[in-house]
Amino acid sequence: MHIEIADIDAGDAVTIIVEEKKPRHGRFVTMLADGSVILPSSRQPLLDAARVLLALGCDPEQRLVMRHQGSSINAMSGKIGELAKLAVRETITEGPHFVPYQPFDANARLRLQGSVAHASDEVAGREEPGERRIAVRAQANL
Repeated sequence: MHIEIADIDAGDAVTIIVEEKKPRHGRFVTMLADGSVILPSSRQPLLDAARVLLALGCDPEQRLVMRHQGSSINAMSGKIGELAKLAVRETITEGPHFVPYQPFDANARLRLQGSVAHASDEVAGREEPGERRIAVRAQANL
């Protein structure tokens, strides 16, 4: 991806076009109005695009408008700086809602050395019939 910040007029709203990927329902390709792909795959294209545009140097006060491919209707919009601070969360009990964005921190991964048994040392020898202890081996690939 090579997008120049000079290609984006600072006075106008930035328009992104999203198109659902096939067959991956819920994932979108995100493009600028000129067809330049800024995100090849995203579950939250408006918010992820805001973070990309902010990183490219767009004004946080500039408006970002999202449209679906083939539509002239503005589906969602907001200020780039405000949208970049948000993520979408959805659980079994709660529908989709905005939450503060927390970037992935690769250094926060658990680094497990050797084996970790699911049963504690105190009950390690006392398995119920038909049960088995499972050892997990994990190594962070950083």
